[in-house]
Amino acid sequence: MESNNVHYVQLGEDSSPKLERFQKVSVIPLVFLIFYEVSGGPFGVEDSVMAAGPLLALIGFLFFPFIWSIPEALITAEMGTMFPENGGYVVWVASALGPHWGFQQGWMKWLSGVIDNALYPVLFLDYLKSAIPALEGGFPRIVAVLLLTTALTYMNYRGLTIVGWVAIVLGVFSLVPFALMGLIAIPRLKPWRWCMVDLKNVNWGLYLNTLFWNLNYWDSISTLVGEVEDPGKTLPRALFYALILLWSDGYFSVIAKLIGGVWLRTWIQGASAVSNMGMFIAEMSSDSFQLLGMAERGMLPEIFARRSQYGTPLVGILFSASGVILLSWLSFQEIVAAENFLYCFAMIMEFIAFVKLRMQYPEAIRPYKVPLGTVGAIFLCIPPTLLILVVLALASPKVMAISVIAVLIGFFIQPCMTYAEKRQWFRFSMSSDLPDILSKMGGVRGSPVASSKKKSSTLQYLFDLDSRANSGSNHSSPNNNGLQSPYDSEKEEILSAISICNTIFTFTDPSESPEQQDLKRFKLLQLLSITKSPKKQLDDYILSHLISMISANLFRPLPPPISTPITGDLPEDEELFSSPQPLWPHLQIVYDILLRLVLHVDPKTLRDYIDHRFLTNLLSLFQSEDLRERDSLKNIYHRIYAKFTFYRSFMRKAMNDVFLQYNFETEKHCGIGELLEIWGSIINGFTVPLKEEHKLFLIRVLIPLHKSKGMQAYHRQLAYCVSQFVQKEPALGGLVARGILKYWPVTNCRKEVLLIGELEELVDSIDPAQYRRLALPLCTKITKCLNSCNSEVAERALYVWNNEQFVRMVSSSLEDVFPVIVEGMEKNLKLHWSKSVKQLTENVKVMLEQMDPNLYSKCLEATEIRESAARQEEMKRKEKWRRIETLAAAKKQNQFLQPQQYIRVPH
Repeated sequence: MESNNVHYVQLGEDSSPKLERFQKVSVIPLVFLIFYEVSGGPFGVEDSVMAAGPLLALIGFLFFPFIWSIPEALITAEMGTMFPENGGYVVWVASALGPHWGFQQGWMKWLSGVIDNALYPVLFLDYLKSAIPALEGGFPRIVAVLLLTTALTYMNYRGLTIVGWVAIVLGVFSLVPFALMGLIAIPRLKPWRWCMVDLKNVNWGLYLNTLFWNLNYWDSISTLVGEVEDPGKTLPRALFYALILLWSDGYFSVIAKLIGGVWLRTWIQGASAVSNMGMFIAEMSSDSFQLLGMAERGMLPEIFARRSQYGTPLVGILFSASGVILLSWLSFQEIVAAENFLYCFAMIMEFIAFVKLRMQYPEAIRPYKVPLGTVGAIFLCIPPTLLILVVLALASPKVMAISVIAVLIGFFIQPCMTYAEKRQWFRFSMSSDLPDILSKMGGVRGSPVASSKKKSSTLQYLFDLDSRANSGSNHSSPNNNGLQSPYDSEKEEILSAISICNTIFTFTDPSESPEQQDLKRFKLLQLLSITKSPKKQLDDYILSHLISMISANLFRPLPPPISTPITGDLPEDEELFSSPQPLWPHLQIVYDILLRLVLHVDPKTLRDYIDHRFLTNLLSLFQSEDLRERDSLKNIYHRIYAKFTFYRSFMRKAMNDVFLQYNFETEKHCGIGELLEIWGSIINGFTVPLKEEHKLFLIRVLIPLHKSKGMQAYHRQLAYCVSQFVQKEPALGGLVARGILKYWPVTNCRKEVLLIGELEELVDSIDPAQYRRLALPLCTKITKCLNSCNSEVAERALYVWNNEQFVRMVSSSLEDVFPVIVEGMEKNLKLHWSKSVKQLTENVKVMLEQMDPNLYSKCLEATEIRESAARQEEMKRKEKWRRIETLAAAKKQNQFLQPQQYIRVPH
């Protein structure tokens, strides 16, 4: 997808090289991001003490990590390094259970994250309301929530690295006071207080929900793995350090609350407030990058995959912030219970995906692998699963109803996304370098070819497989080859080839594999063969992915256009703009595929895929310096214009914009000649009489194109377009001729030669009724040219007299033009330095004398009289100057002979 600026790597490798211009997150910021994702400090544990007493609170924070935190951290380390991309747990579940459930996983985790994030602005104000009573409620509280959410959202927009280092500062600031309280209060320990418990009055639901809320969300960091430096090593280390930090944090915080005093109230209040800020920015990063990862997998519109100038997912951040604002009115207990319920559903799917991938793809690349076998992996998931069931069972009917409705909404959204994609309401696409998940699971690192037995291609394709399975039309598993129809198998092969062809090679990077380049060329040739076959009709789904692949390969950044050179010494047939593209072996086949689609697929079918944006991008490729590419573009663009009649007006306007920008702004474009060649065919099809729109194009676009310094690069095509207009309406000839004379060059001899030839061809098509009006200005310009000191210009102007139509035009107005012509001829014969020019001039003179000997003699006599008068005038002028110089010399001599006179000036 070209608008994403995101590239992916294969499973188990480092994160995207495309994003190297954005600073990666290192281990220390990552530790504190995990810290704030999971707990965020010793704040919020008050409810566990209130619900169950100090003994159960201590036991919970001491032993809960064994049941939940350690298993979830280990699973996150293995799966996160196995899938180093921002999709995180969405990709885990999609790989194991199919993208339908991957989408549901993403929906539930994102919704639970937004619900969780809605809590932190509320808690921030709750911790400060004792110092600022106005924040307790009403309009000031609403304004404070909005301002705080906006400020923290902007921090997320500025970059994940900033968020990481802010998390470090906030984490240290929030932990130090509690560590000091714990150390100072050690002499005052009273262990008998720890045993205070009243089992009859324990609120088990609030107790478990608070524990669960304080120590979950270890997997949220997986949606940021694509932004992590060396994720294979950094992620496991960060999870280990964060686990130690979280464990000690919970233990000491409870002790501090049991025995601490109030002397650090101000510090603790400030630490509590900033801790909520840290949790907000960490959760916001996870939620927004999750949406980015889903968009890069084709599950969400590609607008969610667009990054800001700081590398952050701007749309995802705004979307998540809007959800936070809408849900910030809920209470603490409602928020915790609702998000835990949704989170539990999602975690069950993660555990299933972890076990299934362990069993189904044991040889897949895992930079970090939990040191347990398949049986150990199953037992690792049993304790947290049991805890999940307990939390679900203790949910209140209200929370359960709201959460179930939220889950059902996800089942409604996914078909809506599919429908929106088919209707082209939103644009869905996948990154061109996205790894082919299932085909690479059992493969070797770097293997370019996946096993044919493993069903692969794209997540969107698996979405369709799941849809058919759910509807009952196809009860086979995506990995069950024996139950698939031949059509499904063939369709899958096509999609697999398209997926491979989405990989972009520059042919200049030494790290690129020649074998993979050859593989892509082979797959492109296969796709070309399929498009050439008249028996194979491509359905809408394949067409959409084929057009996406074509877009990913063609629409790429081009180098800045070169300045149009003044090529006076180049031969006419030498191409001015031709710089071969190294990736042409792939581009050539892609262009052939696109041409075949345009030729053989119904335009109404392609209309949903070849839209205005596609045509604009295609037009921008005419900036390419490769002549071969521009030639292919010219052919395809012309074919689209011919078949897609509903786009003709838009395409003409788009090309006009290119011409106008070139002519009046940049004068830098490599493809003006090719675009004019397309226009030549278009003009050839215009009906007579011409529309006013077309005449304005001639006046405002084509004629001004004659003034460019680099006109010789496209003059042949420009002259053809102009001549087509004049042939259809000869009355336009005078307008064109005067326009060319208006932009006649002064010092560019090569342009003069070309324009003389264009004027000669123009005279052949001009309406004879305009001869008398055009004869004098044209003959005046031709005469000036034949008097040129440049022999090529002079000779070309003299050859015009071999044109019968030009001579006929001169004959129509002999009395007006002969004085100018005869004067120019005589000047050449007397003064020109070139012998060949003098010889040609003598030949033209003979022809002119034969046309009207008497008139020629009169004009010659008049010329001689004018020359004689001019000579006499010149002699008079020189005589005047001689007398002036004599008088001046005499006056100067008298000044030396006479004594100097002084003038007395009174004081």
